Amino acid sequence: MTEEKTICKKSLKEIRKAYFQKKLPKLLQDIQSEGKVEENELIELNNYLEELKKENKNFLEKTLEIFGGRILNDEPKPPTTEELYSRLSEEDFKSWQENVSNAYLTINQIRAKVASLANKHQPIKNNDLYDYAIVIETLKRWIAQDCIYKEQLAQKRLTDIIDDFEVSRKEAEDRTKITKEYSDYKNAEKEYDSICETVLLYKKRAGQE
Repeated sequence: MTEEKTICKKSLKEIRKAYFQKKLPKLLQDIQSEGKVEENELIELNNYLEELKKENKNFLEKTLEIFGGRILNDEPKPPTTEELYSRLSEEDFKSWQENVSNAYLTINQIRAKVASLANKHQPIKNNDLYDYAIVIETLKRWIAQDCIYKEQLAQKRLTDIIDDFEVSRKEAEDRTKITKEYSDYKNAEKEYDSICETVLLYKKRAGQE
């Protein structure tokens, strides 16, 4: 049986798993705690991490291209209600909405593809399933920001009801629950939870959790 290659006393599988699960700091601490590391090994480790970084970027680009999406490099930031009603330009708000829509679209297309293969009892490679989980995890930040934005709208509607109808906060909260803003917020929240469960399921099925 061929012995698995190691770098800094860690197998390539361990390093790969730590990289994609964003646990590199812990892995590096473990390596340091095991004693002095030779310079050539550190160079080899750095080179392998660079390979993983490139592999991840290439996969994201390929997958998002297949599903008609695109990599969203800008850090997502939802417009605040103050910006929405005062400073935020229509162009900026539209750009933010498009990013969120692209994230939803790509995630749902990936889930539909995996579900279709499962329904047809066609095998899905563990590596492919895990890579899909990474793509979704990369995009779900936009869904989280969409939840924040919609929560802001629901809170503004609550404040408007208190101010316009001069009712107690408790009564305003009850009235808010039948508004579109509140419904949109709760639906977005449930969708985000569902997406998080999808990521965990894919990783578990891929043997990475």
